[in-house]
Amino acid sequence: MVLLSSMNVLAFLVLLFLSVAYADEKACTARDGDKYYDLSPLSASTDYVYKASDGSEYYINVCRSVTTETWAIEEEQDVAVFKRTTEERGDLSLGSVNTTLAIHDGHPLLYLTNGSPCPTITQLRASSVIRYICDTSVFAAGQPQLIAELPGCSFFFEWRTHYACPTNESGGAGGVVVVLATVALIALMLYIVGGTLYNRYVLNLRGFDQLPRISLFSLTDTLELCNRITDRVLPRPAPYSNSFNHQPRAWNTGPRNGSRQGSGYERLAASDDERQGMLNEEEEDDGDHTPVQADTRVEHAPKQPTESA
Repeated sequence: MVLLSSMNVLAFLVLLFLSVAYADEKACTARDGDKYYDLSPLSASTDYVYKASDGSEYYINVCRSVTTETWAIEEEQDVAVFKRTTEERGDLSLGSVNTTLAIHDGHPLLYLTNGSPCPTITQLRASSVIRYICDTSVFAAGQPQLIAELPGCSFFFEWRTHYACPTNESGGAGGVVVVLATVALIALMLYIVGGTLYNRYVLNLRGFDQLPRISLFSLTDTLELCNRITDRVLPRPAPYSNSFNHQPRAWNTGPRNGSRQGSGYERLAASDDERQGMLNEEEEDDGDHTPVQADTRVEHAPKQPTESA
């Protein structure tokens, strides 16, 4: 039971870690089919300021809280955009930080809600929407502009920048490698911790004996395994096989001139005596048959001179 509960806790921590890492990696980004949007370069250490004609100033940052010190705003650590006026009642938060992009008609949108209570309608809270427009002529980050202020403390901004243009996702392969390496490391940790707990509480081992031993396949075993798999997938034909009896032959001389069809050795001799006997047997077989082409020339011995009586 202790082992199972520990493994459940570790699995939960692994899932939590991966979810947090995934969320951090995908913050301030969005996909729309094959198009990929990334507004994280707009997140700056200095706020973007838009000055309206009535003297009001709007401080905005992207996917993070503003860096400018606010005045008389509740929960100021989460303020993503606020309005500063010449009045003495303080700044007005127009929305909290949001890192989730929405795509509408090919334009990234940021919805910022849960701002300060609206001065005219206290039951409502101020909110704002920032629409980012792809503009390749703007080489810098660009500047936000206030387009409309709607009743109920709702504000609408537009921001022309080349960062709003869809791009190819960068670091995709690197992100996959990092995730795989993280999963492998966590799996190794789970194996070590789980094996240690099992050896300690189930097998009652102590000291270094309770640590699991990590064994890997040797090179010989790996090659043998590969050969077995290859033999199963691609069976190899037997070498020197005969299509009739499928028996291995050492050699076959084929039919000789004037000899029996199929004469030849069917197997290798096991010893020197057996090999000599097989050779003698072949010579006897060759002697029983008349060769097709024989040398019919007869050489006469030279005549000896006769002695006179």
